[in-house]
Amino acid sequence: MRLEAIMERLRAEDGCPWDREQTHESLKKYAVEEVYEFLDAVDSGDREKMVEELGDLLLQVVFHAQLGKERGDFTLDDVARGICEKLIRRHPHVFGDVDLGDAEAVLENWERLKSRESRGQTRERKGLLDGVPDNLPALLMIFRIVEKIRLSDHRPEWCEEGVLRRRIAETEPRPEAIGGLIRDLAALGALYGIDVEEVVRREGRKIKEEINRCSR
Repeated sequence: MRLEAIMERLRAEDGCPWDREQTHESLKKYAVEEVYEFLDAVDSGDREKMVEELGDLLLQVVFHAQLGKERGDFTLDDVARGICEKLIRRHPHVFGDVDLGDAEAVLENWERLKSRESRGQTRERKGLLDGVPDNLPALLMIFRIVEKIRLSDHRPEWCEEGVLRRRIAETEPRPEAIGGLIRDLAALGALYGIDVEEVVRREGRKIKEEINRCSR
């Protein structure tokens, strides 16, 4: 891949000083930023911008792979091979003889396979939600938590619809209570498959556009 060769050249001793200074840790913020820039491109419907932002995302993958290669940890081939093998394992209804009737069944089976694979790994998985990243945006974290709970046999009382609606109605205007209210609203939305993070972002964008239009 040409991009891989360019990245290797940038990291060479006579390459770019900035690129040579980077680490997995220092690049974290750029990965997050590039994801959000791609989301903006998707929302705008600008296909050329989507191509550009996907290129920036691909650069992050290649950059981290180059760092891994230099340390002898992993290569870009390892990354590509890993995702290919995962896709085949997680789609037995396509690459095997498993019969899954609809998208919901596919998602449930995906989570079962993921849990089974995790238990087989050397590192210990602590529980149902161990795979939910701590650095997810807050509302998206709630969505993923409830999504995983909904697909499992573990149904805590706080996640029941009636309990959520009652707590929302009883909320007082205190910081802790408001935090709980936002959590409950996100969880209630997740029970219906609504990504509250995306909904709130959409509403925020509407407000932003309206205020910009009125203030011109």
